[in-house]
Amino acid sequence: MWRALLILGLAARALFGQAGPQFEAASVKASAGSGTDIRGGPGTADPGLFTCHNFPLSALIARAYDLQSYQLAGPAWLDQARFDVTARVPAGAMAEQFRLMLQDLLARRFHLATHEERREMRVWELTVGAGGAKLKERGEAGESGIGGSADGGVTRRMAGWPVATMAAWFQTVVREPVLDETGLTGRYDATLHYFPEGDASGPDFFQAIERQLGLKLTRVRREMAVRVVDRVERAPVEN
Repeated sequence: MWRALLILGLAARALFGQAGPQFEAASVKASAGSGTDIRGGPGTADPGLFTCHNFPLSALIARAYDLQSYQLAGPAWLDQARFDVTARVPAGAMAEQFRLMLQDLLARRFHLATHEERREMRVWELTVGAGGAKLKERGEAGESGIGGSADGGVTRRMAGWPVATMAAWFQTVVREPVLDETGLTGRYDATLHYFPEGDASGPDFFQAIERQLGLKLTRVRREMAVRVVDRVERAPVEN
């Protein structure tokens, strides 16, 4: 099937006389390093040069298709296969064009083929609690951080965060999708102090969100758009 899709894609390009957006030059190599780093591209201080180091192939695919991690369905090794990428971005390229360039790169170097479908999955809905949100509005992002506290709990400081950013961080804790359904559109200051599961010294993560932030997480089932990997190679085509 993937061969037929590839042939159709090439035929369409020939018909319209041009290829889709592409990087001016790109290098893709298996990573042997440690630590993950990603820089540059449209909307950054270096829009003409995109680089990433020791980046999972799953994360590259998610970036190319503007996905959350839970929206990508593919082989488990996508999280373990890590690569270094350096790509020259044409002047004036916008974010959507950049994603198309990255899609093109993945198709050419990894023979990536995907399709979108809808699947029902368990998610958490983030809503405003019955007593209203307990967030202090702020005009811009500030210094944030997370760390342990003397009482054995965890303290997360959020300075100038949109609620969507909070939801994305909550997702890393609960390890399931968190959807922002609060309707709150500003930037906010908040501090969340909670205790690990099984520690009765204070509020757990869910209790802290409700008591300290005035928000609530509720588990529901929801039909979500998912990008399914039909074909992908472990080793990229040589540069």
